[in-house]
Amino acid sequence: MKLTTTDIDNERKSLLKNCKRNPKTFYGFMRKMQTDRAEVRQLSINNGAGLTTTDNKAADVLCEHFQQTFTKEEFQNSVPAHIPYR
Repeated sequence: MKLTTTDIDNERKSLLKNCKRNPKTFYGFMRKMQTDRAEVRQLSINNGAGLTTTDNKAADVLCEHFQQTFTKEEFQNSVPAHIPYR
């Protein structure tokens, strides 16, 4: 069964009218309306040598990029064992 424009408008009006009594439904509706469903299509491989063709390859490219960008810092002996109170 397909909803008509009038049915959709009536549902929206009902949600707005009852938003104080049923905020969970209202916020769910708003979240659904605001969601951006953009997909990552293709990513550049090896500085423009090619493009990714699968989701797994795109994930690998992103993983490699984040591994190069963010480093894991070593905190050995960076905090003294005893900090004197002044």
